Amino acid sequence: MNYTRHSRRLFILLSHRRLSIPAVLAILAMLLPPVAATAEDSSLSMETLLKNAVQAIDNARQYTYILKKRDRLAPGDDLSPEETLEVKFRKPDEMYLKTIGGPHKGRQVLFSPKRTGGKILGHEPWMRWPLRSVSVDPMGAQAMKYTHRPITEAEIGFCIRVLDKSVEKDRRLRAKDPDTRPMQVLGPEVVVENGIPLYRFSVKPPEMWYTYRVVEEDRTLFDIAEKLGVQVNCLIYYNPGVEHIRDFFPGMELRSPYYCGSMGEFWFYRDSFFLYRQRITDWYGEIYEDYYHLDVKIDGEAVLDDGDFEKGNKEYKF
Repeated sequence: MNYTRHSRRLFILLSHRRLSIPAVLAILAMLLPPVAATAEDSSLSMETLLKNAVQAIDNARQYTYILKKRDRLAPGDDLSPEETLEVKFRKPDEMYLKTIGGPHKGRQVLFSPKRTGGKILGHEPWMRWPLRSVSVDPMGAQAMKYTHRPITEAEIGFCIRVLDKSVEKDRRLRAKDPDTRPMQVLGPEVVVENGIPLYRFSVKPPEMWYTYRVVEEDRTLFDIAEKLGVQVNCLIYYNPGVEHIRDFFPGMELRSPYYCGSMGEFWFYRDSFFLYRQRITDWYGEIYEDYYHLDVKIDGEAVLDDGDFEKGNKEYKF
C-alpha cells in the first residue's frame, strides 16, 4: 500500500470539521497499517512465553494497574457484576485496592505485613468517624466474602506463577506416568485487542480429582492445599459449605480437582509479558473468573512510596 498517498488523503478527510469521532476512528482503521507479527513472535512457545512472564514479575519491584474482574463464588451461582479496582503493589507483600466501579464502589483495602500488622484495613463508603475502618483477618470469612482469593494472592504476579506451576505439574505427572493424558495447548498466537498487541493461548488440562480426609494436624486450608498441590480458592469453590480457610473439621472429606478449571485462556502484553487477561472455566462448564489487568505501570512508571501503603495517607479514608 502507498502510505504516502494515503497519508495525504487521511489529512484531507480528517480536516473535514463535520466528521464525527466514530467516523474518524473508522477512517484510521482503514488507512493505518496493521500490527504485524515478527518471525520471533510466531515461533514463541508457551513455555518460553511463561518463562519470560515469570522473569518479568521477578524483576519488577512494584507496579500499578486497573483490575476489571468478575467471579463466580460457588458452582451454580450467577457470575458477579463487573468490578473495577485501582491496584497498587510493592514487594514483598504491600497492597492497596480501591474499588472505582461496580456494586462496592468506594471500598478501600490496605494490607502490609508491617504497616497494618498483617491485617487487612478496610473502609466502606458508608463508614463515618469514629468508625472509618475495620481491621480483619486476611484469610477470614469477612475478607473473602466477595472474592475467590485472599489479598495475599490477589495481585497479578500470583496469577502468573499459578499458571506456571500448573504447566510444571502437567510435566511432572506425565514424567511419573507416561499414560497420563497431557494438557492440551492452543497457541500462542499474536492478537490485537483494543489496539493492544498481545500474545494469547489457551490450555485444557485432563480432568482428575483428589479426595482428602482432614486430619487433626490440618490447621487451615493452606495446609491441605500444600499437601495436594492445589490452590486454596479451588478447595473452597468445589466444596459447598466451606467458606473460609478454617471452615472444616477432622474427618471431613474434601474434593479438589488437580487443576482449578477445565479450560484457561490467557492474554499477555507483548511488550512487558505481564498478564493482560485470564478467563477460567470451571469443571461444570461455567466461567469461574474473568480478570483484566489494564493500564499496567511497572517500577519507574509506577510512582509509589511509603505513603501509598500508610493508613494516614490523606487520599485514603481509613
